[in-house]
Amino acid sequence: MLALTVPAWEFSFIRKSPRIRFVVPVEVLFERSVFTAQSQSLSVGGMLLEATCDLAPSTTVRVHFLLPTGFPVIAAAQVVYCRPGMHIGIEFTNLDSATQDALRESVNPKQTGQRRSIRIPERFFVELQWDEDGTPMEETAQTVLLSQHGCLLLSKTAPYPNARLQIRWPEMGTATSARVVSRQPGLDGLFKTALEFAEDTKFWGIDFEAEKTRAHMPNELTNGKQKLSTGLSMA
Repeated sequence: MLALTVPAWEFSFIRKSPRIRFVVPVEVLFERSVFTAQSQSLSVGGMLLEATCDLAPSTTVRVHFLLPTGFPVIAAAQVVYCRPGMHIGIEFTNLDSATQDALRESVNPKQTGQRRSIRIPERFFVELQWDEDGTPMEETAQTVLLSQHGCLLLSKTAPYPNARLQIRWPEMGTATSARVVSRQPGLDGLFKTALEFAEDTKFWGIDFEAEKTRAHMPNELTNGKQKLSTGLSMA
């Protein structure tokens, strides 16, 4: 009989708080350099990142990412585990109460996976159209994450939170209305904008329920990782 070995830091997170499968790009600030990692799991206490760097345990970093709710997290963290070229386990430090509450809401099993669909990392170019103080605005954006109910985008400019807009995907000829859930400037000079579609839609043409089932299969979790490029450039 084979025994499953769990690293001590990971076992500590399991005991402290529940974790969820969570795949988003995460900006990591280390000393004076910035690199982009991809998260694999999240808890109130910390997260597991997929990255090629080598950081020693106890190294202090700052991370910046968006929760599924659109809440922006900018937090100090400490490296507690590192497998060079593969994974980094970090533990959040000195979180404010608002961030802690937002993390708890995101990892709550009663909320996660029931109201919202799985997030899929994909890069497409879409067009945004909105009105700003009576002036028609238009911007090309690049997707980072897709869900059945919206998406996370990168763009040079973006409307303010709660603004209404039209999103068009010229490649597929689809369009729908959406609301801006959050807009945060990134360390790379691009805005990260979370959108929520105004109504249930098949805008992306993806069967998210099938993808959700596939994501919970053991082989998919261990071997089916999707890479996100860190060299994003906007036209």
